Order: sequence, then structure tokens, then C-alpha cells
Amino acid sequence: MSCHSHSHSGSASGNKTHSHCHCGSACSCGCHSHCPSCHHEGDAGYAKQLLQIADEAWKEVVKEKIKEEIRKKSDAHLTQLAKVVADANQSHWVSKMQAHHAEHHSQETLNEAICSLAHNK
Repeated sequence: MSCHSHSHSGSASGNKTHSHCHCGSACSCGCHSHCPSCHHEGDAGYAKQLLQIADEAWKEVVKEKIKEEIRKKSDAHLTQLAKVVADANQSHWVSKMQAHHAEHHSQETLNEAICSLAHNK
């Protein structure tokens, strides 16, 4: 990205010169603080950020390709494994919810007994 200046004519005050950054922003002060690539001292940091983004994107693409290969080679096995895990998870949650309901019922029964004793005094 780079910056350039140009003039506009036809305004009430005559020709106006202002700068544009290729990032799509414009300013008339010429400081270009809105465009990191316009500052020479910021170029190295901005370039480093872009390389880090590129590294992350590359890792994501490689990860997607690995997933594709795993699916090609192990799809039937993974489907069976996923089914077994899903069934076990369902059973786990049914048991957990039954235990929760039993505990809740026990607490309600205890609360009712305590209230009953309190009212009979």
C-alpha cells in the first residue's frame, strides 16, 4: 500500500490537495495515522502482523486438508465412533437428569416435612 496526493478543482475555495491511502481512506492533514502502511516507522510492524495472519491462514488451510484426508481414509470408522460416543453421551445425560430429578424430589420432600413440623408447633 502507498499514499499519493492529488488536487481537486471546482470547489468554492479553489483547488484542494489532499492525500489518499490505498487502504481506501482519505485525509487532508497528510498525517495518514489511519493507514499503518503509510508510516515508514510502522511498516515493519504492519508487515510482521500481515505475516502472522498469513501463518495462521496457512495453518487453517493445512488443518482443513488434514481433515479432508482423515475423512477420506477413516470416514466409516469415524461415523461408527461418533455414533458410539453420541449414544454414550445420551445415556450419560439421561442418568444425570434422573439423578438431578431424584435429588430435587428429595429436597422438596424434606422441605415439606420441615414446613409441616414448623406449622405443628
